[in-house]
Formats: sequence, structure tokens, C-alpha cells
Amino acid sequence: MISCNKVGLMLGLVFCLQLVGRSLQQLYTEEQFLEKHNNYRRKVREGNVPFQPIPRCLRNLVWSDNLQAAAKNVAESCAQKHVIPVGQGENLAVTTTAQIDPIEMWFNEQQNFKFGPITNENLATAGRYTQMVWSKTKEVGCYQKLCSTVTAMGKTWQNAYYTVCRYSP
Repeated sequence: MISCNKVGLMLGLVFCLQLVGRSLQQLYTEEQFLEKHNNYRRKVREGNVPFQPIPRCLRNLVWSDNLQAAAKNVAESCAQKHVIPVGQGENLAVTTTAQIDPIEMWFNEQQNFKFGPITNENLATAGRYTQMVWSKTKEVGCYQKLCSTVTAMGKTWQNAYYTVCRYSP
């Protein structure tokens, strides 16, 4: 016969394992993805990003379950698929440790961006940054998956986090 203490211990262990499993698969909650994006947009809006103009209108983003579902579809493939519907944008990141923040990585591309027309040159080095702070963007949805193997950008990574964010418009 199992005592109540043992049942409680087993249930607690199962719950703990579920939390650990979730944290390995998805490091950020929807709220954290959204908060990170909006915190970076706020920095730009308040003029706290060197060499970047203060935008006239840079709203906070809202979460989109539809964009998250599209991002999840890409992330679950564990392979780079930059096929984006008209009216949407997308950022992709592959990170090998939980200590690397893909959203911070995208934002840090602001160091490479020189205000003015988007060119192939600055798109390659700052395109993820411009996507995050694009003034017309209203919605975001992100998903992150721990993949045993990720193939992207002509490389293959083992046990890497694949983060995909979709933006609209």
C-alpha cells in the first residue's frame, strides 16, 4: 500500500519533470517573448539606442496566436525554411545554449544599422533588428524548440534551440 506521502512525492516528481521538460523545449513563455520585443521597441521609442532616430510612432506589439502557430510550424521542422507569406516578416535564430538570448542577439544588430534606405548590405547585417523595430509592425508570435539537429544557414548544429518569430505586417 502506498502512503499519502509517497503519492504526493511521486506527483511532485512528475510535475517537476514536466516543468524541466517544458523548460528544455521552450525557454520563453509567450509573455516573455512579447515583453522582450516591447522592451527593445521602447528603448528605440525613447531614444536610448545610439545613432538611431526617435520614431514618430512605434507602438507596442500584441501577441498573435496565428503568428505563433506559423512560427511553431517552422521551428518544429528543425530546418531553415524562410518561406514567408506576403504581409509577414520572420526572424530565425539557432543558439546552442540557453544563455544566448536570440531576441537580444537580433536587437544587437542595431550596431550594424545605419539609418536610411534598406539595402542588401544592411539587410544582411541588420535585417533582424529592423524587423523587430519596424514601425508598421503590430503583431508578433514566436516559438522555440530544442532540436536534436538543426540545419540552417548551410550549417548543422546538435542539441540547439531553434527560435522563430513571425511579425505582421
